[in-house]
Parts: sequence; C-alpha cells; structure tokens
Amino acid sequence: MVDKVKAWQKPPIEIDNAKEKRGYQSKASVIMVILAVGTMLFIGFRNLDTSWGVYALMQAGFGAGGYIVMQLITGQGIIPKEFPTFDSYTLIKVGNYPFRIKYLNNFVYAVLFGLAITVLGQVLVAYKLTISTTEQALYFLFASVCEEMLFRGLLIELFTIIDNLLTQILAISASAILFVVVHVNYYGSAVAIVSVIILGATLAVDYTYFRNITACIIVHFIINIIGTVDWLISL
Repeated sequence: MVDKVKAWQKPPIEIDNAKEKRGYQSKASVIMVILAVGTMLFIGFRNLDTSWGVYALMQAGFGAGGYIVMQLITGQGIIPKEFPTFDSYTLIKVGNYPFRIKYLNNFVYAVLFGLAITVLGQVLVAYKLTISTTEQALYFLFASVCEEMLFRGLLIELFTIIDNLLTQILAISASAILFVVVHVNYYGSAVAIVSVIILGATLAVDYTYFRNITACIIVHFIINIIGTVDWLISL
C-alpha cells in the first residue's frame, strides 16, 4: 500500500510574486480616498481665506494626484477593473509554505467600519465643538489617507519602477524624509518630531515590503484618530 502524502510534505504552492508586489488598491482604500479627497475639497472651499483652507486643498491634491499616478504606474487604470482577492492567500510564509488566510477582506471592512463609527461618535458627542473645530478634526483624520497616497503610493511606486535593493532604499528614504519635512510645522517639540520620523519610516518600509496601501491607510488613520481625540480633549 502506498502511503498517503502528508500535507506538510506536498510541494510548495506556486505564487505569482510579480503580481503580488504591485501596490493594488482594495475596495476599502478606494472608498477612503474618495471620502478623504471629498472632505478636503469641502473644507478647502469653505475656508479659502484661511491657511486651513489652503492646506485642505493641498491635501486633496495629494490624495487625488497620488491615487491617479499610482493607478497608472501599476497598470490598474483610474477605475480598477479588478480588486485583489485577499481570501485566497497572502505573502505570509514559513519556509516555502504560505499560510492561507480566509476572510481577510471581511476583517479589513470590519476595521474600517469600526473606525468610521468611532470617528462619527467622537464628532457627535463633542458638543462643545464649533463648526470650524469640527472641520479641523476632520482635516486631521482624512489627511492620513491623502498623505498615504502621496508619500507611499506615489513616491514609492515612482522610485521602484525599476525594483531592486537600491531603489527600495531610496524609496524608503525619500518617503520618510519628505513625510517629516511636511509635518515639521505642525509640531513644536522634539518628541513629537521623533514620533513622526518613526511613523514615516515605518509606513515607508511597510508599503515597500508588503505593497498594501490599505494597511498603511488604516495604520495612519488610527494614529490620527488617537492624536485627534487627544487634541479634542485638551480643548
């Protein structure tokens, strides 16, 4: 009798790494980009005579421009014809054997839903906020999405059109440095600036390695939620 081949003895599953390395948009990230750009345009045009309005319009440009360039570089088109199916497998491997992780799409959507409800709840219960303060809070939250499209989606994809170790190092460096430069004016302490350096570098490495813009958006969005809530409490 021939022994049955055990699961761990089977040949490794072949994965199309070239396709997985591309920074595909998910449905979640596309929705968040639309919400972020729309919010920034609304805030910008309502406050054209203030610096906040100018910054908001700049953020809208970052988000829309980064999205368009990223889509063109990765060959997905402005309106994606297909979205990645995270349910089949991921890049997580032990040796040559990848782990199958099902329901990852549902997990991503659940996280985004939870974040959306949290933000809405914070705005609703913060009765002491004025309209302008509410708009500033929304600016802080959705700036995370627009910035990810610029500093990760656009810059790293541009630098790594020819993808090798050198271009990856240059992409991470450029993304992290420019991210810090843009945020210097927002922070007055060395501790805050160091935290921005860590965040920018971490997200740059994250996207360069995993090419998952949705994950970067979620991480940045959560960080901005924490900062925004802390700012609202201090008012």
